[in-house]
Parts: sequence; C-alpha cells; structure tokens
Amino acid sequence: MDEHKQQNMQEHSQHMGQKKDNHAQHGAMAHEDHSALDAHQGHAMPAPPTMGQEDHSAHAGHGADHSGHEQMFRVRFWWSLLLSIPVLTYSEMIQEWLGFMPPA
Repeated sequence: MDEHKQQNMQEHSQHMGQKKDNHAQHGAMAHEDHSALDAHQGHAMPAPPTMGQEDHSAHAGHGADHSGHEQMFRVRFWWSLLLSIPVLTYSEMIQEWLGFMPPA
C-alpha cells in the first residue's frame, strides 16, 4: 500500500513539474510582443463631462436637428399619464390599496 502511495505521489510531482514548465513557456510567449499594446495606448479617451455639462460628442457626426424633442417628449408623457389612469383604476391591487370599486 505504501509503494502504491509513493508511486502516485511521484506521478503527481512529475505532472506538476510539467505544468510549471508549460506555464513558464506560456508566460515567456505572452510577454514577447507589446507593440499592439503600445499602439493602443496612443489613443486617448475623452474626459467624461463634469456636472452641469452635457456630452453631445456621440451626436456630432450625424447632423440631425434635435430641436423640439423636449416638447415632443413632454406631450407624450402627459398623454401616457392620462391614458394610464383607467388602467390603474381597474387594477385589482390599486382597488385593494385604496378600498374602492370602479364603476362597472
């Protein structure tokens, strides 16, 4: 039994030695060429906008006019709010919370 255990331990240590060799080879290969990394570091990322500033850099290229969008979304909000009232009125959960029954 002891011989079998010793043989297993020797096989295990040999296997671990092979793993270390493979890892060392991989590490040497992985650190050979940094030219792609150096080229990538040359590109600077723009700083994020500070509080109170807006960042419109993503919209700069398409040339679309966004004037009037605020008014359009405001109108949509009010219509959505108005149309949600009947839905909420007939919701069973809202009826339970407020303790009322909607008209039939």
